[in-house]
Amino acid sequence: QNLKAPCDEVWFGRLVDVVVSSLGPVFPELEKSEEKIKSVLANEEKLFSQTLEKGLREFERMLRAAKDEGKTRFPGGKPGAFDLFASKGFPPDLTALMSREAGLEGIDEEE
Repeated sequence: QNLKAPCDEVWFGRLVDVVVSSLGPVFPELEKSEEKIKSVLANEEKLFSQTLEKGLREFERMLRAAKDEGKTRFPGGKPGAFDLFASKGFPPDLTALMSREAGLEGIDEEE
């Protein structure tokens, strides 16, 4: 199976209009900084998407290796869930969830 990040487009910044229109009268600095806020959110979302894509590719590689070795749990150490988090910023809870969805029993926390 080839995993992919759920969304290729940035969308979080679209919420800024709603926040500014509802809270702008109380917090005028939101109105003054609206474009900057949108820009920062778009950049952060893009960086997170890149992190997620890299993590998904590495997860997929590690998952195949674990299954090829007959493991029932996703490795927890290095290489494994810890390494995915430390080197790729890939969330351990997502690793555990995806491992279970792929037929493993979650993460091997003893490894």
